Amino acid sequence: MTHIDNVVHHALNILRDITKVEKHLKDAVVFTAFSHEMCDHKYILTTPDDALAKMRTKLASLGVADRVIAAVCSVVPVISLSRRLAHGDPKFANELEMITYNVVSDADMLESLGAVGIVRTHMYQCAKGRTASDALEHIQTVLIRCNQLMIHPYAKKEAHERLARMQRICAELVAERMPPTSPPTLPPATDAQDDDQKDGGED
Repeated sequence: MTHIDNVVHHALNILRDITKVEKHLKDAVVFTAFSHEMCDHKYILTTPDDALAKMRTKLASLGVADRVIAAVCSVVPVISLSRRLAHGDPKFANELEMITYNVVSDADMLESLGAVGIVRTHMYQCAKGRTASDALEHIQTVLIRCNQLMIHPYAKKEAHERLARMQRICAELVAERMPPTSPPTLPPATDAQDDDQKDGGED
């Protein structure tokens, strides 16, 4: 499954935590989950405004309800962990937009945790010409905070399990990269080396 597929999968599981899910909420969540990276400068070749305009046109051509389109177009540009950590939760015009943001944000952050989060981070850092050390630092200082931001029960439970897995893998990565704690043991001298030492190393 791709990252997008996983986010949609998590979002649908999160919706099960909500007592009453009306069609327009499910539609808003699913379309937002599918398109949540459409305005992310890291992945698009156009401007966020242009990407958003094309997304709005496409949703309208599919016959999506106006209120759902409005919600999707309000939420997609602000689905960002770095933005959330820097500026806090965004403000929305209505409950549909707020719930959609909370659900998809939880789903997206789950993909930043666990083994998947480690692999995705190393791939992205490598693509940017950065090192494995850079990836590990980002995981340990930024991504690990996703666990504290989860809202819904499914997301909290899944995040707890993924965080434990991520911490274990990171500890193993660090252990494998650490230098030995004691000087290496030299191999035993051969008979030829013993004779050479007895002769003082002279020819």
